Amino acid sequence: MIRRSILVLALVGPLLTTGHSAAGPSDDALIAFVRGESFSSVIHTVYPDGSGDQEQDPAPGFGGSFMHSPDWDPTGRLLAFGTAYNNDIYIMDVSGEEPTLLRQLNTGGDNPRWSSDASLITFDRQTENTGGGGTGSQIFVTNAGDGSGTMQLTAGSGANYDVVGAVHSQQAYTPDFSTDGSTIFFGRQFITVACCTPTGLNYGETTYQLAAIPVGGGELTILEQSPDGNFSNADVSADGRSLAYDHFDGETRWIYIRDLVSGDVERLVQGTDPSFSPAGSRIAYTSGLDVMAIDLRDGQIVNVTEPTGQCRGNFFCGSAAWQPRDVPTEYERKISLDGSATGVSGKVNSDAGKCIKAVTVKIQRKKPSGWSKVSSTVTDIKGRFEAAIDRPGKYRAVTPEVTKSSDVCLKAVSNIKKLAT
Repeated sequence: MIRRSILVLALVGPLLTTGHSAAGPSDDALIAFVRGESFSSVIHTVYPDGSGDQEQDPAPGFGGSFMHSPDWDPTGRLLAFGTAYNNDIYIMDVSGEEPTLLRQLNTGGDNPRWSSDASLITFDRQTENTGGGGTGSQIFVTNAGDGSGTMQLTAGSGANYDVVGAVHSQQAYTPDFSTDGSTIFFGRQFITVACCTPTGLNYGETTYQLAAIPVGGGELTILEQSPDGNFSNADVSADGRSLAYDHFDGETRWIYIRDLVSGDVERLVQGTDPSFSPAGSRIAYTSGLDVMAIDLRDGQIVNVTEPTGQCRGNFFCGSAAWQPRDVPTEYERKISLDGSATGVSGKVNSDAGKCIKAVTVKIQRKKPSGWSKVSSTVTDIKGRFEAAIDRPGKYRAVTPEVTKSSDVCLKAVSNIKKLAT
């Protein structure tokens, strides 16, 4: 590993806010990634050890093709992604509830990234350069709820090639929010007309930068620049202290981590598309055809997509995005039981709605040897259930402990109901 300190070329305002909870999030959250073949690609989710791979089918009629650049919302239940299908941004519910929610954000673009309060999404989009000079990618921000209030933060230019020293074009791409939501980090490229005379043939010199801009727009902060290759795929750690990105050094594309407090930079590993784990102790990234994960504490690397072998042959995997989930929340459930000589009914209650819908309820009767199941049923959308019985006795209802979207819905046992003919 190579460590170096980078001089900040311009500094405008605070770039981050620290002070996140010290409770310590878990790294056992899902990793979303794209699995592609030729002109088709779909989003999958998998656990960091390579288990539990699942294709996320967005919705009937959408086709499930051309999906790319996924990013989790702060709850870890929604995925925003770009699509080449119609060059737009979509938001998909992957909590496991039906029907699957898929909504179009109604703003063309790519590489969407959520703000930490889920109110905004930043993205890049091809737009016409000001003053001519064709089109280029620029940074935008929009309302995550409906795509309203879209604002362009960066701008291209189209200076006349006859003017030596003029900036002919500028592009900005692959943004991400600072943890406090005040700043957007992104890669930037601009071409300066460098030769020869105002009336002669001119050529351009390209400069690549790692930059930041306030969410409301304003003056750029340039963190690093290079003539060799672009800086891209910015990703900020949950504690707001570190910025991961990839950069081409003229020969190889590497992943770097920048300390946003000290300015120190560490060259980490060859690869692209870095994504911090919730605890910040690992980074998922793309290497070759696979998604990898490197432990920042000991350098150990795991091939996340290798166990299924699904990224071989004509397929490729990449664009990893680690689910920003803390330690799974445990939701307490309570269950009631009423009944008559022929049937029982009741209701499951919980702080989390997903812990009451479509829950398997076992009806048990007390025997000398213990409790024995006599029937089974499933709750409706409001947590209610009914089941038939065929004899008097002492009954209870039991719901199992299950995990949904990384949250634990705890087992519940009802009161004991004595039913007689």
